[in-house]
Parts: sequence; structure tokens; C-alpha cells
Amino acid sequence: MRIAGCRIVSSGILTDAHRRRFLFVLEYFPPHIGGVEVLFGELAAELARRGHEVEVLTSAGPGAARYERAGGLTIHRIATPSIARRYLFMLLAIPRAIRAARRADLVHTTTYNAAIPAWIAARLARKPIVITAHEVFGRQWQEMPGMNPLVGWAYRLFEGFVLRLGYAHVITPSDFTRRRLPDPSRATTVHNAVDHAFWAPRRHRARDLGLPPGTFVYLYFGRPGVSKGVEVLIEAADRVRKELPASRLVMILSREPAGQYRRLRPRIAALGEHAILLDSVARDDLPSYLLATNCVVVPSLSEGFGYSAVEAAALGCPVIATSGHATEELLSGVATFVPQRDAQALAVAIIEASRRPRTPAPLERQFTPEAHARGVIDVYRRVGVDV
Repeated sequence: MRIAGCRIVSSGILTDAHRRRFLFVLEYFPPHIGGVEVLFGELAAELARRGHEVEVLTSAGPGAARYERAGGLTIHRIATPSIARRYLFMLLAIPRAIRAARRADLVHTTTYNAAIPAWIAARLARKPIVITAHEVFGRQWQEMPGMNPLVGWAYRLFEGFVLRLGYAHVITPSDFTRRRLPDPSRATTVHNAVDHAFWAPRRHRARDLGLPPGTFVYLYFGRPGVSKGVEVLIEAADRVRKELPASRLVMILSREPAGQYRRLRPRIAALGEHAILLDSVARDDLPSYLLATNCVVVPSLSEGFGYSAVEAAALGCPVIATSGHATEELLSGVATFVPQRDAQALAVAIIEASRRPRTPAPLERQFTPEAHARGVIDVYRRVGVDV
């Protein structure tokens, strides 16, 4: 059976003495689209499959039921206005989180805003709490393009506050992220899960983009967040179009965060016919777009794991990415790396890719949901919850 975009297998048979109850407090959960959403959807389904009870407290999105229950998984979605949804969820979730934590053996949350109601609830209920820190920016907050330095300073303070609240343990998706924590000794790296079966190239066919045969196409997909380096890619694309007039940049760009999207759209429009801007597409359709391109570009200023790069590599797409963060750790020997914020170097790498056949290095490393679940469960056991 399915619930909220998660496939739930019938629960295993456990006695009450062995059945555990987990509370997940998350800003977003399926059917909301995103790598982290898929990650926690798989984890919740795995715990339910083992016969445990999982209660998820998350924000409500368009088209999602406010309450769902199936096979040991219960989801409560809190109505939150679309404006400042994350911040309002941080406040509105507190009363229900406090009630749910009393029933739980362990609370699991993530950075950033969901951590506040989760920590308050766990502390009041005297239950252990584990947090997954997806990214740690530190002083980079004040260096983000287009961000007011005072706002960056505030984000940096908030991040530091959240990470220092005091958790039974911290999970990070990469060693890069773990080393950036205030206290790495209280953290464990558990690599995020990638659905390798879904991203297998044999499952998908390249989409016809309606471009002349032989057009060199490079693609970006994902959010226009301030850490994603989209500004650098736009600057690089302006140089690429002058040297390769027949080339095209395809951008599959989420409209959230809305302010950043509005700020970037005129700059993308200034590239004229060289840039093809598309709205986000359904996950099932995404591989067909990636396979229609010559390479995928991931120009991030920082990545805690780097879903876009890893998934593109799993699909067999050549990847051009920036160095100095988790993507380099996970795709060493697979992707082509250029320095962060260097539009000239990025343009050169894209132009050089146009002169090579489309022959990506195989992604031999596997990041499976089973390995992720085992790693998380080991952490649960480490903090005293026998799963």
C-alpha cells in the first residue's frame, strides 16, 4: 500500500516489548518533492516494515491529506500559510510535537526550523532526540550572493543555536558536513540514500527537447537557493554562448525560494535564446531531461551531500561540479571539478565538455536506502533505543 508518496510494506510481527515508537518532526515530507523528503520517506517506511510505529509531524502542502495512517506509519500535516511556511511551522508544530513526544521512544528531526519544536518536545517528555544536519554553512552565510550581511549574520547565529541545543547524537550525510559541526565527536556520518534502481539509465529514454541535432546542451536542475551558485552559472553561460553560439543551457528551476527566483529570472532572460527556463518537473520525468543533455552542471557554493550531482552521475550523465564540499568527497574520480564562484573556470569546463564525447565515468559507489537505514538504526541503538 502507499501513503504520502511512500510505499509501505506490511509490518513485521513484534511484541509490544520490542515494538518502538518514533516521532519524526520534519519541515517537509512526501508528497512534497525533494531529496530529503524521499530520504525520510524511505526511512519511515523501513521502520514501519520492521513492525515499529512511526509518527510524522510535518507541514501541509497543496493536495496532501492532513492525516494519513497505514502500516505503522501515521502522518499529521499542520496547516501552515505559504508565506514564511518554515518559520510558522516552527511555532505551530510545538503543541502537537509535545503531545506526540510523550508517546515516542525517540524523536528524530532535521536542520533547521523543525529542530526547535522537536527539541522542546523531547526535552519536556525526557526522550532522546537525534538530529540529521544536512548542511552546515557557518561563516559562509555572510558570503552568500545577494544576501544582506546582517541577514547572513542572523542565519549564522540561528544555525549555531540549533546545532548547539544538545542532542543525544547528530547524523550527517558526509564527512565534510560532520567536520563543520561545533562538536564532530558527537556525530556519525551516514550517507544519504539514492534510489539507484530508479536512476538506472536503462529505465529511461532521452526526451526530445526540440533542438537542432548536434546542439550542445548543458543542464542545471534544482532550487535557486543562495548556496546553489546559480548566479555563477548564469555568468559562465554568458561566456559560453559567445564561444558556442549554437549551445543551449536548460534550467529546470524550482520557484522556491520565491524571492531568489524572482531575482534570478531577469538575469536568465538576459541570456536570450541561449537559456531555456523550465519549471520543476515530476520526479519520474526528470531522468528523461537529464539524458537529453551533454552534461549536468552543479555550481554549488556548498553541499552537505549533493543529491543533484550524485543522482545525475548514477544516471550516467557527465557532471561538472564545484570543489571544496561534499560533492567532491562523494564523486572523486567521477565528476569534473572547478573552483567555487569561478565563472571563468566553469565556462572553460563547459566548453571543454563540448569537445569530448559523452562518456561519463561509471558511478561504482552505491548509496542505498538499506545502508542508510542500517546506519540510522545503529545511531538509535547507540543512544539507548533498542531497535
